[in-house]
Amino acid sequence: MRYTVAIAASALAACAIAGLSQQSVSAAVSRQAAVEHAVASERSEAIVTASASRLELMPEVAYTKYRLNLPIEDPVREKQAESAFVDGATARGIDAELARNVIRDQMVASKMVQYDLMSRWKVSPPPVRPYKDLAKELRPEIDQATQRLTAGLADAVAAGIPADWHQQVQRSIDIAARTLDVAVGRAPLERSLASVEAMT
Repeated sequence: MRYTVAIAASALAACAIAGLSQQSVSAAVSRQAAVEHAVASERSEAIVTASASRLELMPEVAYTKYRLNLPIEDPVREKQAESAFVDGATARGIDAELARNVIRDQMVASKMVQYDLMSRWKVSPPPVRPYKDLAKELRPEIDQATQRLTAGLADAVAAGIPADWHQQVQRSIDIAARTLDVAVGRAPLERSLASVEAMT
């Protein structure tokens, strides 16, 4: 709501200075609102794209764990990742509780993909192929996607969350889901963005 009021106030002030009519003021408000909406949509798309990129690495993570007989759950690693994310996010102006909820959503969604694949592979093992190193190959890629997620969140928070943020995130999810790896699926993507979608 504050976001929408700010758009209108800004446009009204500009038109008042220029001595424009009420009709011109309304048109200016509409134009500025459209521009701001487009920019906000780009912010939601950046966050959703980063989350989708992160999730699309999970089939490789699952395969490596499968081949090495490693557990999906890694509480120590997860705690370290959560702390690092919260520290990085708060340094960029993101509320610590929001940051914590966002990274936990990401972890839950990541494990959704892994558990789903593992359960399938117990019934029908995947073809044997080379697997990627978790520490040297996969985690650096996950970290890059996570950094893009942090940057997108920081931009969205700094700009202010529009009243239709929920709808914008859903539209961005719709777009991302069209090209999402079938091994991931829409449900984990939705879950990974639960706290992002609830931002106000």
